[in-house]
Amino acid sequence: MVKTNTLVGLLERPEVTLGCRLLVGLVFILAAWPKISHPEAFARLVYNYRLLPDGAVNLVAIILPWVELVMGLALVLGIWTRTAALIIILMMVVFVGVMGSALIRGLNVQCGCFSIQKGEGQLTWLSLLRDGGVMLPAFQVAWFDKGIYSIISGKQTECKL
Repeated sequence: MVKTNTLVGLLERPEVTLGCRLLVGLVFILAAWPKISHPEAFARLVYNYRLLPDGAVNLVAIILPWVELVMGLALVLGIWTRTAALIIILMMVVFVGVMGSALIRGLNVQCGCFSIQKGEGQLTWLSLLRDGGVMLPAFQVAWFDKGIYSIISGKQTECKL
């Protein structure tokens, strides 16, 4: 029986894990869709961060949104949830690092997180905090998910963090 009178007890509840899975999964699905729909616009946003060699920009702009979509769907559907959560955490660490780098360098760029329309979603320190905040529920899934409420049955492999 799970003790709910402690923070850990609350975090271990399958309903909390389901909520975190759905939240992070939907965020990543919603973030991926405009990038998949308009890869050329997303490539311009990636280029504007001035971190990748020109030859890598298009590759990243094409592959990254599909990885976001697949990981988001995995969380929503309950497939490979711990793996998906760990990949999302890794992506978020990279995203926060890239955003922080752009802010420190004083670049006036769009975030590119949820919108790729010109003039929307300007990168700010608040954008960085928001994206960093997505890691918290992803950590909860990576640490506590036991495969309950998944479309696949059976116990998942334990994640050793």
